[in-house]
Amino acid sequence: MDQFQPYIERKVIHYCTKWNVPRLGFQFNECANDIQAQVFEILCQKDFRALRNFKERDNEYRFMSYLSVICHNATAHYMKKYLKHLADVETDDLRQLSTEMADDTRGQLFEYVVHQLRSTKKKLPKNFERDLNLYLLYVWGDFSKEMIVEMPAFRGQITPKMVDLAVYRLRGLLRELESE
Repeated sequence: MDQFQPYIERKVIHYCTKWNVPRLGFQFNECANDIQAQVFEILCQKDFRALRNFKERDNEYRFMSYLSVICHNATAHYMKKYLKHLADVETDDLRQLSTEMADDTRGQLFEYVVHQLRSTKKKLPKNFERDLNLYLLYVWGDFSKEMIVEMPAFRGQITPKMVDLAVYRLRGLLRELESE
């Protein structure tokens, strides 16, 4: 394992950089070290099952690719856990963070939030889809309340106060999901 440690470290740093989460900033090295430890834990779990399941033991290139996939999955899992902590951040801060993220990262986080909200076992509010759209436009799309109210799909049907209420309700749902 010692000979592959530098490769795993490079891959983890590469995948962390691709996520481009600005809030990691000063904690980047700590996060990379945590993910690296998770990769080694995955490799050593259940009596080295991940290593034993690798079939082509004589092909080092394929083994490196296999390690790369494990690093990618561990990084994605870590960043998704990190997203749950973002739900407690003030909405205005989250709006700023989402505009600073790379487009592909923002898209992945957007899909994750939508999946988490739709897959909840609880009964969803009557206007859940509308609230979800308002929340995502306001928080992730960086639209102001006034701009959302003036959109053709919402014109004459909602007010800026309704946008605030939708954002509040969805943040509450995210907090409930986090506490489960």
